[in-house]
Amino acid sequence: MRIQTLSLLLLATPLLTYAQTPAPFAERLARTQAACLTEARATQTPVFKTVADLGYTRNAIDKTLGVIGKPVHDGVDQIRYARVAKAERQDHKQKLQEVDRALQTFFAEHPAMSPAQKACVATCTSSHLIDFLGWSAQDFEIAAPTVASGRGLCRHFATIADHFMKKIGVPCQVISGESKGEDHAFISVRIDGKQYWMEPQHDQCLFYSK
Repeated sequence: MRIQTLSLLLLATPLLTYAQTPAPFAERLARTQAACLTEARATQTPVFKTVADLGYTRNAIDKTLGVIGKPVHDGVDQIRYARVAKAERQDHKQKLQEVDRALQTFFAEHPAMSPAQKACVATCTSSHLIDFLGWSAQDFEIAAPTVASGRGLCRHFATIADHFMKKIGVPCQVISGESKGEDHAFISVRIDGKQYWMEPQHDQCLFYSK
């Protein structure tokens, strides 16, 4: 009986974890603004390290097929997302635009910020705006529904960071790789002509170069 009970508990644990409900959008936006859109963020000093310090690796398949595979994957996701009710998609779009406007206003008020400082605000935003709460077949690796849902896995954090980076003019790409032997997604950005890896799931102003 004890073994059966333990087995049921172990089986139920992932379900309980993935069933968590993220905070409402207004609350998530407010906490993001409080953490990321501050005077301290406007003058923060970016820290540059090497990829060896990060400990991530890029998948060999992503290196060779990422340029082709990502657009194909995104295209399939867009087809799936088009089946979502128009009113719901409009709501998702409006929520994302609200975040975009908040970032644009902040950067307009701090014109002296460097591209690296802006990139750090973008990853700060992605790390605070959604929660690591799991994924389902109904979730999309698209910025608008991800921001609206308030939850996701590493690739969802990377997806919205990619959106914010491109909005502020920082070239960006979602990278598929590994961290400590497990699949992981992060981003690659180009700052002042040089390529860096960044972790969009963590609130850290860190850039990693090869």
